[in-house]
Amino acid sequence: MKKILTILTFFTFILIGCGGSSAEKTAVDFTQKLYTSNTKTVVDMLYLGDEKPTKADMDFVFQKIDSVLEQNKAKAKKRGGFKKADVIKKDIDGNTASIRVQTTFKDGSTQADTMDLIKINNKWKIRL
Repeated sequence: MKKILTILTFFTFILIGCGGSSAEKTAVDFTQKLYTSNTKTVVDMLYLGDEKPTKADMDFVFQKIDSVLEQNKAKAKKRGGFKKADVIKKDIDGNTASIRVQTTFKDGSTQADTMDLIKINNKWKIRL
């Protein structure tokens, strides 16, 4: 019985550790989505301020993100496709973070970008 309890406790800690949102995971996911996903998915990861944006603001954001996605997908295609994204530097201070992510393309080329994040309601968002 004690052995079963120990195993259950171990798996509980594993699940808790994997379940939460981290600044690093958010930055890597965001980078991947910038090359492989759709506009709504990317916009949902953004922090757009404390006040609810107007429809005109959201239309503008969607238009800009759509343009960025189009450019990134073309860049990735030119480099053989998106391969992976890895955190190469992180600076986390409470509810804010600065994460440097290196994107690797299938042709072996890389690109590094730094993004700022903010934690809102226990969820990390990308700050523009």
